[in-house]
Amino acid sequence: MSVIEVRHFPPKWDLSMIVRKLATVIRGNFSALNFATSKEGRACYLKLSEILNPHTVVNRLNRATFGCYRINARIPEVVPQLKVSKKPRTIPPKLKHRLNIPIEGSPTEVLENTIKEVISEYNHKFPGAFVMNKKLGKKLILGMRKIIAQRLERIMESDDETRGSCFKLSLAYRKRHPHFTDFEFIKSTLHSIQDASGMPRDEINELEISTVTKNTNVPELLRCKNINVVVHKYGELLKAKVGEHLNNLDTVTLETDSEEVKSRKRVRRQLKSMAPCINLIMKEILEKKFLSVRNQLVRIKIYGEPFLPSKEDLMPLTRRLQAVRVRRSRVLYNLLLLSVPRQHAAAALAADGTALNGAKLVVRQMDTNERKKLKRYGKLPEGWTPGCDDSEDSEEEDDSEGSEEDMDLDEE
Repeated sequence: MSVIEVRHFPPKWDLSMIVRKLATVIRGNFSALNFATSKEGRACYLKLSEILNPHTVVNRLNRATFGCYRINARIPEVVPQLKVSKKPRTIPPKLKHRLNIPIEGSPTEVLENTIKEVISEYNHKFPGAFVMNKKLGKKLILGMRKIIAQRLERIMESDDETRGSCFKLSLAYRKRHPHFTDFEFIKSTLHSIQDASGMPRDEINELEISTVTKNTNVPELLRCKNINVVVHKYGELLKAKVGEHLNNLDTVTLETDSEEVKSRKRVRRQLKSMAPCINLIMKEILEKKFLSVRNQLVRIKIYGEPFLPSKEDLMPLTRRLQAVRVRRSRVLYNLLLLSVPRQHAAAALAADGTALNGAKLVVRQMDTNERKKLKRYGKLPEGWTPGCDDSEDSEEEDDSEGSEEDMDLDEE
C-alpha cells in the first residue's frame, strides 16, 4: 500500500471530514492515518488501497478545489513516524455505495464474494436447473461451485488487478466465459455428475429451465397480495381476544392471599386500567410491522448481458417503475439493484428479456431469503486449496463436504 501526503486543506477539517471530502475525488478505498505538523504547516497522511495508483490519485487531488482552498498532494520521500490514530478513518459504507467504490479484501474474500454472486446469477437466470439440484442430492451446485472457483482462481493468477476487486474479477470472468455459454456449462456439469453416478442423462431445454415458476409460498402470497385485508381482519380478532382476557382477570384481593398473589393482582389491576390504550398500541404495532412503506416495496435485480446498459439508458425504465434505492452492485459488474412499489412489480418483471442498446436485460425478483442463501453460495469447501485439480479424489472430497443444509438452493 502507498502513503501520500495532503496539505492546504481547510484548518477546521478533522480526519472524518478529510475522508468524506476527498473520497469524492479519489474514488477508491483509502484511510486517513493522522495529522503531522512541520515547518511547512499541517499535513494529513493517507494510506491508499493496493489497486489505486498513487500518481493518479495525487494528480486528481492537485486539480481539486474546495471553496477557496486548493489541495496540495504529493508522494513523500520519507513518511514520518506518525502516532497512528486509534481508529483510522475510512470511507463510510453509505458513501461507498453512493460513489460506487468497489469492495476490496483479501484474495480469499474476493474469491468467495465473487463465487456467491456468480452462482446467484446462474440461479436467477436458470431457476429450473436448481430444482434438479435437489434431485441430485445437491451435487449440481457443488460441481458448479468447484468449477467456478477454479476458473476464478486461474484469472486471479494471471491478472493481479483482479485479486483485490470483486468487480474486476467478475468482469474478467465474463470476458473468458460469456453469458451465451451458461446453458452449456450447466448441461455439461449435470451430465458429468449423472455419468459418474451411473444415471441416465437428462436432456434439458434452455427455455424450460430458464422459465420462472410462480411463487406458491402461502405466507409470501399473503404478504404480497392480501396483507391489508389479513392485518385488519385478524387485528380486530386479536384486539377482541386481548380485551376479553383483560376483562376476565381476577383482581379482587383476599385476606388469605399470599404476598406473591397480592402482587400479581396489583399488576392485573394496572393492566385493566390500561385496557382503553391496548387497542391503540396493538394497532400501531401491526401498522409498523406489516403495513409499513418498507413492506410495500419489492426488491428487483436486473442483470445485463453481456453488459449493463448505462445509467442514461436505464433511466426511462426506472422512472416508469418509480424505482427507489437504485444502485449498481459493487461485486458483480453487470448487476443493478433496485426496489419498486408492489403495484409496479409485475411491470418490472415484464421487462425481462428486453433488448436495450445492445444488451439483454434479465429481470428477477429477489427472494426474501436471498441474503441468507448468498452466504452459503460462496462458501468454499473445507480443505480447499488453490490449484486443486479435477481428479476423482478431490471431487469425492467436495461432495462429502457439501451438506444438504449448506447447499440448499430453493426454487425462486
